[in-house]
Amino acid sequence: MKILPRAVWWRVYRWRHKRRVARRAALAGSMIALGISLDRWARVAWCESNHNPAVTNSSSGALGLYQHLPRYWPDRLARSGWEGHGEWDDGRVNAFVSAFHAREVGSLQPWRPSDHCWTTTP
Repeated sequence: MKILPRAVWWRVYRWRHKRRVARRAALAGSMIALGISLDRWARVAWCESNHNPAVTNSSSGALGLYQHLPRYWPDRLARSGWEGHGEWDDGRVNAFVSAFHAREVGSLQPWRPSDHCWTTTP
């Protein structure tokens, strides 16, 4: 195993930390209007994708942080105003499109199949 110089290690650490903070800020901003706590919204993402924006469900084909089905993604992207600003594997875009979709529906109903995970865990 190669040992990284301290300066390189520190840059990698700071880059990862900035990404983590940016993801959390995107989640917070996306849920303010809906009135859902950041903890609950983050827990939904954890249950759906383990906070991995590039994950694909092998059985359903669902994509990204909040596991959108591919056939619905282009329409949701366009309706939320994010068309041309990224794809499903961009965590920020996926979080905001998901929040827009939840606001349209008025609840977390689209994620009910996994609610056994995010409603029972603090």
